[in-house]
Amino acid sequence: MINQVYIELTKECNLNCIYCSNHSQHEAEISLDKTCRLLEDISKLGVKYLRLYGGEPLMSKKLIPVLRKAYQLKLKTSIYTNGLLLNPNLIEALKRYKLKKILLGCDSIEPIKGTKYFSNKLVKTITQLKENNIAVDIIVTVSKLNHKNIKSIYEKMYSIGVDKVKPSFIFKMGKADVNWNYLYLDKSNLTNVFKVISELELKYKQTNIKTRKCHAAVKEIFIASNGNVYPCPLFQFDEFIGGNINDKSLIDIIKKPLSGFLEIQHLNLKNLTCSDCSMLSICGGGCRAAAYSTTNSLTAPNLVSCIANNK
Repeated sequence: MINQVYIELTKECNLNCIYCSNHSQHEAEISLDKTCRLLEDISKLGVKYLRLYGGEPLMSKKLIPVLRKAYQLKLKTSIYTNGLLLNPNLIEALKRYKLKKILLGCDSIEPIKGTKYFSNKLVKTITQLKENNIAVDIIVTVSKLNHKNIKSIYEKMYSIGVDKVKPSFIFKMGKADVNWNYLYLDKSNLTNVFKVISELELKYKQTNIKTRKCHAAVKEIFIASNGNVYPCPLFQFDEFIGGNINDKSLIDIIKKPLSGFLEIQHLNLKNLTCSDCSMLSICGGGCRAAAYSTTNSLTAPNLVSCIANNK
């Protein structure tokens, strides 16, 4: 049963991160009216969690009306953002519409060109959010650019009072695909990163990285700004589109999605080429979208964040 939906409000962004997996092409976005009808369908499907996504969602003129509608429908809403556009007036609006959480990107303590890095403004923003009872998680995109500084990032973020720090590994799509050789971690570096993150998550009593599993098309879906319905934010490949809300309602798409979407729903771990790996019961096969992006196979190992199969 789908219990969380990601909606991409816009592809526009005020940054140009070299590891961004988002497709940069700007297409016609679904209207505010259609987005609000989409939220009603989401509520009817029994979905509890709404994730507002981008691009940079704070750049969308639909943001406040969408938050208002989600609040009326009693959806538990979170926003993924770089945080640069947050200000006291906007934070007050987020509080008014009971925003559950802000997920802020921060990938370095020291400035690194092409990344989201720590600043005094970020500290001030986090403080204002916490004062307004809005939870703050930090998303750290792990790559060759910052893998040696993961510990300092975690420690700095927890020292200023964030709720959680979460690692996110680079994904071979968008600008990250173009810069792949500059970003990709080899097995040695990846092994060390996993060790450091596991120790940090135990230290700060967060969920261990190795227990996470992929829920694409099973417990979550992603709706792009043009209306395409995908299994998750990372499965943005044409062959896995479930339908488009400009053509039919989300309820109808979920009832009878296109064949590629169904293929993701019915993936069986026993069919993975790494099904005999001793780590399978822990990693759950890893991110299938990441595996597909690097191997063009749904059953291959996820080499982006797999120690056992990474050469």
